[in-house]
Amino acid sequence: MAHETEFTRWFARSNGSWKSSRRYLYGPKRKADNYETEFSVNTLDNTVTISWDGDKSSGDMNFVLEGNLAKRDVGYFTDEPTNSEMTMIDKDCVVFVTSYDGTTYREEIRLCYNDNVRLRQTVAQKDNGDINIVGQYFEERVNTSE
Repeated sequence: MAHETEFTRWFARSNGSWKSSRRYLYGPKRKADNYETEFSVNTLDNTVTISWDGDKSSGDMNFVLEGNLAKRDVGYFTDEPTNSEMTMIDKDCVVFVTSYDGTTYREEIRLCYNDNVRLRQTVAQKDNGDINIVGQYFEERVNTSE
């Protein structure tokens, strides 16, 4: 099991500005939607802040890393606080599992290409076993020094 410092170091590798191209498949018929989102990550000690502005939403999410838990002040589809259990697959990839409102979300984020690309995927499964959301994301670091 990874230590808090390993998760903190992994998050710090994402610090900065990003552009996300995302595709979601919804419901049993897998209706597809594509979105663009710009976001930033700021990691300080064991606190992470993510701010985003996109086609469908904008906002801020703050969380504290405690062991293998990411304690968020809000969830993705709720304004209530949520906890995500984190598992480090390897030095570049972390899996987050979060459950609330009858759905479990499994999110995997992999850093690659010298930490300038994030490949991300999410699968949401209802308690009855139905998969209701599948998301795939290609996230590129935005070079703000140009």
